[in-house]
Amino acid sequence: MIKANSIKRGLLLERDKKRYRLKEKLTITIKSLFGDIHLERNYYQDQEKGEYVHLLDRSLEFEGVGGLSPMVEEAALELAISGPSYRKAADTLETLLGYRIIRHV
Repeated sequence: MIKANSIKRGLLLERDKKRYRLKEKLTITIKSLFGDIHLERNYYQDQEKGEYVHLLDRSLEFEGVGGLSPMVEEAALELAISGPSYRKAADTLETLLGYRIIRHV
């Protein structure tokens, strides 16, 4: 988290302010092997491309899609591929973590 905070602060101060305008701060929740992690991210508008971006995500090469940490995604994929069913993979992760992190659908 310290690394992410220092990178986030650097991006805020060093970004091309004419190109990337700070629009708002959004909080996301990522499910990890250690429980939910809440992150506050700056949401910028790219003035050249007309799209909205999270510069921190780009810098950390984090896709942020699905709300799962990379380790949880990897474990879920491995269980789904090697196990008998997606339902069993979801049940196994729930047993390991103590709470339901994914659904079999």
